[in-house]
Amino acid sequence: MSEIRVRKDVRRLSDQERDNVVRAFKHIMELPPDDNNSYFTIAGYHGLPEPQYCYHGVVLFPTWHRAYLCRLEEALRTAPGCEDLALPYWDEASNETKEEGIPHLFTDKEYKFQDGTSIPNPLRSYKLAKGIVDTEDKKTRKDTKPEGYQTVRYPYSGLVSDQFVDRTRLHNAALDDKETDEVTKILNQNVIRWLYLQKFQNHEEKWISSGEKDNYVNCLEAPNYTVFSNTTSAEKYNEENRGKPTVSPIVPIEQPHNAVHLAVGGFDVPGDKNHNVYQFANGDMGENDTAAFDPLFFFHHCFIDYIFWRWQDRHNKKESLEIMKGYPGTQLIKRGKATANFTMDFPLAPFIINDKDTGKKRDMTSNDVVDISRLGYTYTEPGLHLNLMTPAQRFVDAPKLKISGINRAKIPGSFIVSIWAKTGDGMPDRLLHTKAVLSRWDVEKCGNCQSHLEVKSIVHLTDFDHEEALNTEFYAKIHTREKPEGERHIAGRDIPITLNACRAVGIIR
Repeated sequence: MSEIRVRKDVRRLSDQERDNVVRAFKHIMELPPDDNNSYFTIAGYHGLPEPQYCYHGVVLFPTWHRAYLCRLEEALRTAPGCEDLALPYWDEASNETKEEGIPHLFTDKEYKFQDGTSIPNPLRSYKLAKGIVDTEDKKTRKDTKPEGYQTVRYPYSGLVSDQFVDRTRLHNAALDDKETDEVTKILNQNVIRWLYLQKFQNHEEKWISSGEKDNYVNCLEAPNYTVFSNTTSAEKYNEENRGKPTVSPIVPIEQPHNAVHLAVGGFDVPGDKNHNVYQFANGDMGENDTAAFDPLFFFHHCFIDYIFWRWQDRHNKKESLEIMKGYPGTQLIKRGKATANFTMDFPLAPFIINDKDTGKKRDMTSNDVVDISRLGYTYTEPGLHLNLMTPAQRFVDAPKLKISGINRAKIPGSFIVSIWAKTGDGMPDRLLHTKAVLSRWDVEKCGNCQSHLEVKSIVHLTDFDHEEALNTEFYAKIHTREKPEGERHIAGRDIPITLNACRAVGIIR
């Protein structure tokens, strides 16, 4: 085997390594769109143009995306002088991210090489080499984009289909009147809020800091690969344990992954009124159909893969993984029926590997990507180590809330579910929890999406005692692109929310 390549924190690259990353992305972005190594072709595997290959909400989420990153690396290494390139990651748990947000390598308009030459920064945005069409229904072509379209991030809008183009032009023109640094600051502030500065008020009216960085830590506690890997399996595990006040809900790796997509792609933290809200922000990272066309996508997913590897290391699963047969999130569902079981040998289309035993090409499988050393790479430690919870921190006796009855097939695009406690006495209601749902504008066109249409959430009320929870009125809201302020109703009815594991009623429900 050739020498193991090291995937590093992008902020820790040498000047030469950074030059090579930029040079390699520029190279594949300039290839014809029908070239197998072109950025257009590889980015398109994730969503549009069809067919859609990626897996979300099922156990193949970490392994498919690991194979995806390897395919991108393979293409990047075709650039002259970049034969040994390793894709770096954006360390979303670092002190620098907490202070600065997204690394400036991804937001600067120009990139200056060591030799003094400058080019438009290919990591800031990608110009489509070919147009993409969302669906055949003109009324729902929200993600249709023409050749030459330039990807955008929060607070800009990337909706340029006929029904939105005029509104987008006005929205973006107002932002263009601002200094570039000011717009970048708006983006970074939103990302920092999602990762670090979400604040929830407990029953004693104390403000508790929270954020997706904590969820990256918490997901490392997931007891097995199936529930670690995706939201559907985790929701089932948490529902099975909803009546146990001392069993904390587990966080799947897909959950903080989704939140960062929405932070970059155009969603504010619900209830946070201390910042500018750009209600028509529609960045490409915020929808699965176009997310991979934003170059930041791959550096975000490289960090997700790093967390996946950290989970494997912690649970002694670096050489093999097991899937819980028949568990939610482990089957391909079509028209409400299971048509296939996801196994470790299930093909990760469209990725191909040379079989070492037969010498022939075949579909890559999850078994092929378990051991990253066999894929030719490893990781450096992040700048800020992810400190695991102590047993005392994990053991919390508290009631839980169950939120259910949300069908994402009825909701166009990505959205957020927020959980609130009523306060009374004219005081603002308290935000307790948020859950980001990364989706598509047209879920019915996505085969994999049919496997996990229902959205559920179990919230551990760690800052409520059992009596206080019993005497508090809770409710949930859905925040969509069209109604970012949130709605409490689905089809005219309140979103179902029930209190579980409450000792104050004499039973554990």
